[in-house]
Order: sequence, then C-alpha cells, then structure tokens
Amino acid sequence: MELGNGLEDAAVLMADEDPASALATLTEAVDVYLSLGATWDVMRADARVRKHGVRRGQRSRPETGWEALTGAELKVAVLVADGLSNPDIADRLFLSRRTVQTHVSYILVKLGALSRVEIARMAGQRDQLR
Repeated sequence: MELGNGLEDAAVLMADEDPASALATLTEAVDVYLSLGATWDVMRADARVRKHGVRRGQRSRPETGWEALTGAELKVAVLVADGLSNPDIADRLFLSRRTVQTHVSYILVKLGALSRVEIARMAGQRDQLR
C-alpha cells in the first residue's frame, strides 16, 4: 500500500510539469492498488490528478460478463462459487470484510446475478464451456 501511496503522490507532484510521466506513474499506482483490491484508493488517486488535467484512458474492459471482472473480483467470485463466506474470503485474501463486500456487489452487477448462489451457478456453467 505504501508503494501505491508514494506513486500516487509522485504523480500529483509531476502532473503540472510533466503530464505524460504523471500518467505513467499514476497507472503504476493504480496497478498496485488494484492488486490489493483497494478500489477506493484508485478513485482517490484518479480524482487527485484529474484536478491537474491528467486522466487515465477509458476502460477497455467490457462493462458486463466475466471479462468485466477485475483480477481481484475474479478471485473473489471463484471463492464465492466455492461457497466461502465474506469473512472467510477476507481472511484467505488478506482483505477487509468491507472490501470483499464491495467486490461481491460489483460482481453481482457485472454478471447480472441476483445472489451468491447465482454466481456459483454461472461459474459452474463457465467452467463447463471451457
């Protein structure tokens, strides 16, 4: 997390003088945050540099379906499909329960699922198609 914070601060400091380097540094910070499942930190970092005119590009990831899930969301979806509870997933992935809850909410929306059971069913169907 400290690496992500340092990169974020560096991107903010570079933003006015060297926007291209600021964007590259911001992207690196975002990658660190996403690897930790720190979605709020990503939003904060984007907001901080946006004030200086630096913006990351549009998402190339689809908005729905399995391909829309981030790496962290996919890990959580697999564990949900395995029947683990949010506290168990949090312990396994070294995340807070709130972060897991947020991931599950995003997974439900992106997959168009109504419940954890439906996520498990969809995961089973996906595995059969492979």
